Amino acid sequence: MTTAGYRAASDRALAFLERTMLRAGFKEEGHDDVAYFFKAPSAFWAAGKAAEAEAAWHLMEPYLERGGRGSANEAYSLQYPMYPWFWMARAAKALGRTDVLEAIDRSLQPYLHPTLGGATVKQPYAPEGGNTVDFFMASAVGQIRLLIDRDVKTAATLGDTLLRFIAAQAQGSMRFYLRMNDSG
Repeated sequence: MTTAGYRAASDRALAFLERTMLRAGFKEEGHDDVAYFFKAPSAFWAAGKAAEAEAAWHLMEPYLERGGRGSANEAYSLQYPMYPWFWMARAAKALGRTDVLEAIDRSLQPYLHPTLGGATVKQPYAPEGGNTVDFFMASAVGQIRLLIDRDVKTAATLGDTLLRFIAAQAQGSMRFYLRMNDSG
């Protein structure tokens, strides 16, 4: 696909969101789930549609505290409950909502693994063990930390976690392991 093709596809997607998600009554018609809303403010903002980004923000705002918990999409409710916060943080930064960035930061803190430096999946970090750190979430949380307050130290620790993942891969193997347990 050419650049023009990508642009046309993006324009069609945004037009669809405007016709559906941003119209009155969308949530009341059974679309009350973070999965419908958490990427939309960033998508509109990236397209230069500030008014639509604000409107989408207001639809997404009720999900700020819980992130993906409670979503019908099991990827968000069971595996990655903190993933919507990644997109919410991007939108908050773009829309100048520093108050929300601080709230997202507080929500993320329980998921940070103190020794591996990554972010746990499924549930917050448990000191007694049984934690799983994920390559994908280590990357996303590192980006969030940079967005929130330019926390280079925590972002660097998360970057080190990504390097640990890469180093742990078997030489010549066709597999790439995306998760590690408490022992690394």
